[in-house]
Amino acid sequence: MGVTLPVRAPGLATGEMFLSTCPSGGFRVIIRPFEVSRQGNAPIPWHAKTYPIWVVFRAIAWFNDPMPEETTELNAIATLNGSDDALLESGLPPRSTVALLGFILALVFLVPWVWWLFLNCGGTDYIEKGGQAGMAGGVLAALLGIIGIFRTKRRIRRGRGLAIAAIPIGVVGAFFQITVALGVDFVLGNIDFGNDAVTILKTPQAEITERAQEWYSQRTSKSFQTEVSVEKFESWLSSIIEERGQMQSFKINPRGAVGIKGTRGAVPIAFQGKFVSGSTSVVLLITMDGTDRKVNDILVGGASPRNYAK
Repeated sequence: MGVTLPVRAPGLATGEMFLSTCPSGGFRVIIRPFEVSRQGNAPIPWHAKTYPIWVVFRAIAWFNDPMPEETTELNAIATLNGSDDALLESGLPPRSTVALLGFILALVFLVPWVWWLFLNCGGTDYIEKGGQAGMAGGVLAALLGIIGIFRTKRRIRRGRGLAIAAIPIGVVGAFFQITVALGVDFVLGNIDFGNDAVTILKTPQAEITERAQEWYSQRTSKSFQTEVSVEKFESWLSSIIEERGQMQSFKINPRGAVGIKGTRGAVPIAFQGKFVSGSTSVVLLITMDGTDRKVNDILVGGASPRNYAK
C-alpha cells in the first residue's frame, strides 16, 4: 500500500514522491524524478504548494522508518542515477565502475605476464619495456582504487572494499612485473652474451693472434686485463686449441655451473663444448661493467688464463 504525490523539492529533480509502509510499521519515502525535456510537450507543471506536503511526509518518514536516514537518501540518489524500482526498494546504491575496474586490473597485472608478451613480439630487447608496461598497469590499477575510494565516499556508490583492495594488489603487481622482467632480461642477456663470447674457442690456429687480441680488448673485464696480459691470453688460447682442437659446437649446460664460485660478483654461465678431441665443460664468468657485460674469466676443462703458466 502506498500513495503517490507530486513534488518539487530543492536539490531534487521534479517528479513524484511515493510514500509506502515498511514491514516494521514505519513509512518510507522514495523520490522518483521525471525526465524533463524542453522540446516537444512540456512536462506537467507542479505547483509550488506541494513542497510543504513533501516536508510533512519527509518528517513522518524520518521519525517512523527504522532504516537509517542514509538509506532513504540513497534511494533518491539511486533513482536519480536511473536505477530500476527493484534496486530502489532494496536500498542499494549503484556499484562504482572505477572501483570495479581498478580491482579487475589489479588482478590481471598481479601475474607477471607482460614481459613474456613483449618477448614473443619483439625479442629479448623488449623484455625490460614489457616489465615497464606491466608496472604501469599495476600503478594504474592502484590509482583507480584511490579514485574509487573517493567515488564511494558517504556510500553514494558501492564497491569501497574493491577500491581498497585494488591499491595493495596493484602495487604488488607492479613490483612483480618489473622485478621478474628485469630478472629474466638479466639471465637471457647473460646467455646471449655467453653464446657470442664462447665462439672464441672456434678460432682456427692460424687466426689466433688477431682474434685473441680483438676478443681480449672488447670482451674482457678490467679485472681480467689487470691479472692476464693479452700475450698470456693468446698463449693460453693457442694451447687449448692445440690440445683439444677447434670447438665444433656447444650447448648450454645448466648443471655445469653448480659449484662454480663467481669471482667478485661474476655470474657463471656453463656450456658443454664439443671439440675435435671430444667434449668438455666450458664456463664463462660474466660480470657487469656499468651497463656492459664483460668476461671476468673463462675455463675450459677447469683450465683458466688466470692460472696459466707458459
